[in-house]
Amino acid sequence: MQQEIDQRESDWKTFVNKSKEFDKVHHPKLKETLANEMLDLFIKHMKWIMADTEKYNFYNTSYEKIKEWLEKDYERLQNTTEDFVRRTFPGVKDISFHSKNIGNQLGTICHIHFEDGSVKKLYVKTHQFGPTASMSKSRKLADAKELFVYKLLENIGLGPKCYFFWPSNGSTKTILIGTEEKMELLKLDLISRILCISDSTTNSGNFGYCNAEKKGYIIDFGINERAQYFKQDVMEGFFNGNGEFNYTGVMSEAINIFTKEEKLLFVKRLLSEWNLEENVVVAQTFIANLISNSGIVTINSLPVLTRYVNGILETILTLCK
Repeated sequence: MQQEIDQRESDWKTFVNKSKEFDKVHHPKLKETLANEMLDLFIKHMKWIMADTEKYNFYNTSYEKIKEWLEKDYERLQNTTEDFVRRTFPGVKDISFHSKNIGNQLGTICHIHFEDGSVKKLYVKTHQFGPTASMSKSRKLADAKELFVYKLLENIGLGPKCYFFWPSNGSTKTILIGTEEKMELLKLDLISRILCISDSTTNSGNFGYCNAEKKGYIIDFGINERAQYFKQDVMEGFFNGNGEFNYTGVMSEAINIFTKEEKLLFVKRLLSEWNLEENVVVAQTFIANLISNSGIVTINSLPVLTRYVNGILETILTLCK
């Protein structure tokens, strides 16, 4: 036990000395060697260093100056992804990469533009023990269980189409996982804003996904009383990705990965696909007849329903412009 403690302390002194040496040397190869040796020492004693605030702060300061000399992980990730995409998908015209902004795992969002004008998004990340935003090297080899679960979820319809790939001319230690996007959550976000409903997309128990039909569904929701139901700024909230809804987790990630231009095209396509204006009127007529003919009592009168529907129709009209 004492021997392990002594070894940790000795390695930490070595780390500190290498950090000081790094500041003095100028030869690129030597800087690169020192940077990787320092990172190896951190990985070796990561839990111990992170438990000590002073040591961890020193490591973070050191990492800021050595990171450019470490392996170019983002560049390699993008190059590996582009190589895989061009080998896998026919008719690729152009490829662009965008920051995923969420999560600590090293990753990117790959926009694949095809010659027919269509666009596919591939979400790429390292395996759970792979490089992170603050650590350039893999902590461990990939866990076969993780890869298995990704593939199983895809096969039974509970997960997106997934791909596993690695540098064609390099190490297979850092396996990359690519998953295709599902836009159903974005649809639920949009309709929740238009209809002024709450406690739906913000509550994981109130929305879901039907595998057989490949559709997202709102299962439960609430509607708060409002002075007006017309939302002149509905697109602003939709573009920003949150606004009136405070999303976290998968919902936050799902709606924040699209650009403003992509969301605008998405809205126009959905309004046509849903035939929303006509279906709003159809639903209003059905409920009005139900109330009038059955004698059931509702919390709101038909004039209130009419005000609600008129607000929705005005919002739809704004979206169609």
